[in-house]
Formats: sequence, C-alpha cells, structure tokens
Amino acid sequence: MVCSLQLRAQHDPSQKKGKIIILFNGKNLNKWEGDKKLWHIEGNAFVAGDTTVEQPENDFLSTKKDYKNYILKLKFKLEGSRGWVNSGVQLHSQRNKVEPLYEMSGFQAEMASSCWGCIYDESRRKDYVSRADHDTMEKAIHPGDWNEYEIRCLGRRIVIIVNGVQAVDYTEPENQYPAFGKIAVQIHSKGYTKISFKEIFLEQF
Repeated sequence: MVCSLQLRAQHDPSQKKGKIIILFNGKNLNKWEGDKKLWHIEGNAFVAGDTTVEQPENDFLSTKKDYKNYILKLKFKLEGSRGWVNSGVQLHSQRNKVEPLYEMSGFQAEMASSCWGCIYDESRRKDYVSRADHDTMEKAIHPGDWNEYEIRCLGRRIVIIVNGVQAVDYTEPENQYPAFGKIAVQIHSKGYTKISFKEIFLEQF
C-alpha cells in the first residue's frame, strides 16, 4: 500500500482517483480481439493452452482500444512443466502489419520462471529493457497458483508490482515509440502451457 501511494503522489499531485474501466467481467470477451477459439472462458477466467499439448506459436488476445496513463491490475495463473512455459502482458502495443500477423510490437511485462516482472521489448529491440531481481521475484511468486500483477503506465514510465513486491521501475527515453497502445496477453510458443487471467481492470488518469 505504501508503494502504491508513493507512486500515485509522484505522478498525480492532486491524488484524485482515476476512471475505473473493467476490461474483463468474467463473462465475455467483448472488449478484446483475437482467436476466440484459443482464448476462451472457463469459470470466471479466460484461458489459453493445455499442459498436455505444445503451443505451436505465440498468440495474443488484445484490447480493441488503445490506452495510456493507467494502473492495470489483473490476476493470472501460469501452469506447465515442459518446454517454454511463458506468458506476459503487452503494454503500449500494436498488432504487427507484416507477417506473422499474430505477433505484436511493444513492451511486455514478462511472466516466466526466469524473468518474472521483467520488461521485454517484443518484436522491436527483441531484448530486455529492464530486469527484475530473480531471487526476489521467485520468492514473491506462487507457482502454479493465482498471482497478481499491478502495472503502472504513466507517461513513459512503467512500474511493475508482483504480488505487492516492486519488480522494476523503468522510464523509456524520448524516441519514436509511443507511450500508448493496446493491452494484450500472450501465450508463448514451444511450451506445454496453460495460462489463465481474471479480474482485469484499469484505473485511467
């Protein structure tokens, strides 16, 4: 709580609350676009993948709208023990306009045992722009169970908090990359993976 209040005070001197936007209501995917056969609802979550079947390629379910200046909160469960068990949340992103069309370009808040809470630049620099401390994140994560990411995108600054523990605090330098875009979730290729998401909402400023 102290961490959240400090961050809000730095970026919002008036400390007024933002507009709450529910991105997933537990019932339908009306605010999302992508392969609705792969990404489907189970219970009050939406899921993709199967721990007994290898995921052939990266795939993303993205919001229909672009967003900027927000705090994103969501819960996720990553399951699997073979191959590249990996997922993530895309920020300030867009669908690629060249092959392969299922890819996205933009920042990714990583979800994987080797890089919890790190920021990867998907399809652009193809490298990490900010790394979290591995040992700290491993202690914060509940393997195979529900976890919470809080992601603060305020201007060009991105802060990732995992189960209440700050992972990274990164500010992108001024360049051609926009500080807005679609939000998306990923299932990574070459993994026997099941990823589930629920309780997804924004506080937009």
